[in-house]
Order: sequence, then structure tokens, then C-alpha cells
Amino acid sequence: YYYHGVRPATEWLIEYLKKNNHQEEVIVATNFAHTVKYYTRDHENIKVIYIRYYDRGNSDWDYAILANSYINPYHLKRNPWPPQNTIYKVKVDDIPVGAVVKREDKSDYTGYQAMQNKNYRFAEKELKEALSLDPNNESAALNLTTIYVQTNQNDKAIAQANKLLKVYPNYDKALNLLGIAYMNKNQLNNALAVFNRITEVNPKFVSAYYNMGLVYTRMNNAKQALNYFNKAIEVNRRFKPAYVAAANVLSNQGQTDQAKRYMEVANSL
Repeated sequence: YYYHGVRPATEWLIEYLKKNNHQEEVIVATNFAHTVKYYTRDHENIKVIYIRYYDRGNSDWDYAILANSYINPYHLKRNPWPPQNTIYKVKVDDIPVGAVVKREDKSDYTGYQAMQNKNYRFAEKELKEALSLDPNNESAALNLTTIYVQTNQNDKAIAQANKLLKVYPNYDKALNLLGIAYMNKNQLNNALAVFNRITEVNPKFVSAYYNMGLVYTRMNNAKQALNYFNKAIEVNRRFKPAYVAAANVLSNQGQTDQAKRYMEVANSL
């Protein structure tokens, strides 16, 4: 059912807006913008924007048309799919393959904007409000965890990350923040366990390898640190921090020529 729920969902929303005499501009977010733009091409009051499902709280929109693609199987098999405030479901054999969501509150978005502007106190308040309205709001939970990591409130970060992991087990981004919080608390074995778990869940998550390299650097294990920095580079040849970190390890080991080669690559990125 790859995106086949998008057309009936879009047609339903168009009729819904007509019935409610909604003539002012409406922002419709979707994880398949090209198709929604096509089906709404004759409706000038509908503005279509693209969103990723798990980042949906970070954008300004009034309605969302969501297909069941790139959503973790854990969610497709149980709540919270479709998400809270779904007003229409496209079903096949009583299984929802698409959804129309009406946004009732934008505190997740205002919280995200405040976080981007480093207004952490207001961001925390807004994101907590969003989570009080919808405890399954993954983007609000992730952003709140990010704030706690960025402000060095690591115990709060660990607690919030674990709450999010109950909503979305094995969420690589949440696990990464959890690992960083453990690393900040110098609980290095816990951090390693979390970062290793990420590589099992998502072998292409470059930050997990890089962060393991940082942990081994703190453990004064240069060999393993370099190993994981190189693994990060294998996953993403343009990941500059791994080159810089590897160069520092090599320089500290007296391998100046190799360190220079890594820094040359880093400076070219």
C-alpha cells in the first residue's frame, strides 16, 4: 500500500474543508508532498508542505495527510498509529494505511522554534504542554530530551529519553541522546552499551560510531577509538567530525603524517 492512501485522504480533506466553508489559507503537511500537491492543484487556499512523520511537530501546519510509509513497524501494529487527532482513516481490510490529522495545538512547534533560538526555558514549557496533550508526540519528546542534553541536565535527559523509548522502542535518535547523557555523566560503559544498541538497530547511524570513538578516547583506548572513527567514515565519507577526531588520536600517538592526511580530508569537506 505504498502511498496509495494519499489520494482518498486528500479528496476527503478537500470535501471536509468545503463542508466547513474553510476559505482562508490552510497549510497541509504530508510525507508525500508531490502527490498531494497534484491532487490539490485547483485549490489555491491549500498550501502543501513536506514533513517526515517523526519530525511532524517541528513544522507549522493545520492538517496533515499521512501515508503509512517510513513508519516503524512497531507503530503500524499498534497505537499510536494513526496519531492523535486523526479525523479520517483510509483503511484496507480495516487496517489504516493513511490518515488525515487536524492539528488542535501547536505547542510542539513553538517549543521547537524556541529550542532553535536557544530560548530553552520557554521551549521546555511548550514541549511539556505538547506532551501533556499527547504523550505519544515523538518529536516533542525528542526535542525536550535534546534541550536537557544541551543544557547539561543529564539526569532529566536520561529520564525523558527512557519515556520516549517506551513510546518508540529502539528509536535511534532517542538512543543517541541517551548515550550522550550517559557519556556526559562519565558513565562510559552505559554509553557504550547504548551506542552499540543503535548500530544493531540502524547500522547506518553514523553518530553512534563516532560517539563510541569519543567514549574510547576518554577510556584512553586509542586503538578502539580510531577503529570506530574509521567506521563512522565508512558509513559517511563526508562526516567531518570523525576525520578531526581520528586526526587528534593519531597526533597524540605521534603518528603525525597520518594525522595530517585525516585533517587534509577534513579541511576539504
